[in-house]
Amino acid sequence: MSRRRRKLEPVPQEFVRHDVELEDYQRGVLFSAMERDEIRWLWEGRIPLGNITVLDGDPGLGKSVFTTDLAARVTVARAFPDGSPCGVEANGAGVVMLNAEDSFSNTVGPRFDAAGGDSERAVWLSEVPEEVGSEYNRPVSLPEDITFLEGAIDRVATRLVIVDPFMAFLSSYTNAHKDQDIRHVLARLKSLAERTGAAILLVRHLNKMPGGNPLYRGGGSIGIIGAARSGLIVARDPDDPEDKKRVLASSKQNLSEPRPSLVFAVTSSTVNGAARIEWHGGSSLDATDLMRAPLEEEEKSALEEALEFLKDELSDGPMAAKQIKLNAKGEGVSERTLNRAKARLKVQSIKEAYGWTWTRLRASGDDQDGRDSGIGNLAGAEVGSGRDSACSSEDCQGCQHCQVREDEVSEGRSGNLDEWRSHALDCECGDCLFSPPTTKGMS
Repeated sequence: MSRRRRKLEPVPQEFVRHDVELEDYQRGVLFSAMERDEIRWLWEGRIPLGNITVLDGDPGLGKSVFTTDLAARVTVARAFPDGSPCGVEANGAGVVMLNAEDSFSNTVGPRFDAAGGDSERAVWLSEVPEEVGSEYNRPVSLPEDITFLEGAIDRVATRLVIVDPFMAFLSSYTNAHKDQDIRHVLARLKSLAERTGAAILLVRHLNKMPGGNPLYRGGGSIGIIGAARSGLIVARDPDDPEDKKRVLASSKQNLSEPRPSLVFAVTSSTVNGAARIEWHGGSSLDATDLMRAPLEEEEKSALEEALEFLKDELSDGPMAAKQIKLNAKGEGVSERTLNRAKARLKVQSIKEAYGWTWTRLRASGDDQDGRDSGIGNLAGAEVGSGRDSACSSEDCQGCQHCQVREDEVSEGRSGNLDEWRSHALDCECGDCLFSPPTTKGMS
């Protein structure tokens, strides 16, 4: 059978430019006319200059101690622990540090000194003036304070910028889970890195869903690691029974072959007692090995992550269901786990003129984490307290599992009720979980 070719509609005249001849248009640029730049490295195979690198890891594993060690090495041009030379001038280069979690006076400063850094080549940037000439300061906010950041970079001929953690410096109107918002910020940072030649290192915490692809383990939108040319992960060394050693592994490398993982431990300096890094050679473990977790821990943590994600999404009120699901996918939360969290938190689906929205309802006796009369008390749910029709979820196909015959339950034949209980754990509709319907004549 022959297929009919779709007839192309003519371009509306209002979109046709008649004031410019066709040959005057610039039809792109030939590859032959474009310049090539050699890849330059701050730390070969791990941190490229003029690009963005992302460092992921759980809190308390020494990420900030590690980044301070990096900063100190750059200021004095000291070689890296794998033997790679520091890719800066022989006498060292500048560093700019943005840190929202540690005090400079009693934490970052002493750590930097213990690592042997040159304080004349390092800039601490945490606040900027509220407005020109103002005596009041506010925290640095990205992307609107890019100009202040570039000024700090120029001040000390910077080759390394550390933003720790990245999420803390995003502006209030930037949704960290929304790809479009994140890519707007990262585009500005990428342009800054290219203009200045500095390596920009963004530090993130891991989400609470162990296992899976390491690229999906960092917090926020997948666009963050997507925009980075290099990704690093810090994790516990599973081969260390004392749980003191950490492994630095490559999670992404677009510009070269990934380098082998390295092992380090956080110790105390004999100079001032501050935390410092002690390196212990290489490791055969890669990022996937480090992110692997036992199945039962995976399932528990995945639901916890989904609960936190959904509470955060709905904290300001109702939100479009499609947007929530899209954000959840970017955060690495599966739709099945999202639906479980939706039921646990008693999130209701509401049909609007423009589509479905989700809103969180709070009933008496609910706690903030949804650990109330939800899944834990499902076995004791009373039949006969709910609606008389199938659930109205946007994804529900009129499932008969949402309907239970009251006469069969009262007679002790609870097969359908058990079937409903099993279904309710995965059902898109939170209502059928807490209010089983009583429709008669439906098995």
